[in-house]
Amino acid sequence: MVAGPDKTLWVQTPNGWNRYDPRSETFTARIRPHLAAMGVPDDNFTVLCGDGAGRFWFAIPGKGLFGYDPASKKPLAPMPLYSPNVAGIAPGPSGSVWVIYAEGVLDRIDPSARRVVHRSEAIRDVEPQSNPAYRLFSDADGDVWIYAFGTARGGACYHPPPVSSPCSAKTRGKQG
Repeated sequence: MVAGPDKTLWVQTPNGWNRYDPRSETFTARIRPHLAAMGVPDDNFTVLCGDGAGRFWFAIPGKGLFGYDPASKKPLAPMPLYSPNVAGIAPGPSGSVWVIYAEGVLDRIDPSARRVVHRSEAIRDVEPQSNPAYRLFSDADGDVWIYAFGTARGGACYHPPPVSSPCSAKTRGKQG
């Protein structure tokens, strides 16, 4: 069960996703019309995740990442992805989104700038086999926890480099 757009709850069941609206106290099992309105092509998403800017992200294996902004009630433009094999997503700092691909590559994407702002291939270097069942969690310290179903290693913690500010980028290398 996860929080979804418009203060709804989304529940994954053996028969697919259901949407619960607490205001009307109703469940919706046929969610395709809701997804179509958000620009999500089908109901085969494996992960639904909100970010710090109020947007929501749907990961569909083999098709990629689809975003929706409840404030504008519009789908977001497609993001630059390493591959369409998105396995897990988690909120990142400053409204960014962490994305891990089945290939073991971890990206931090800035949806406002529509670009990858950090990429790590550390997981792929340790687990060279593709795994469509990665899951992500980002903690309050900014670390990204990666769980890999069906592997001997199980989980890992990734400590990303600090997010630089525009000021630090401008002053880097200058001496006073």
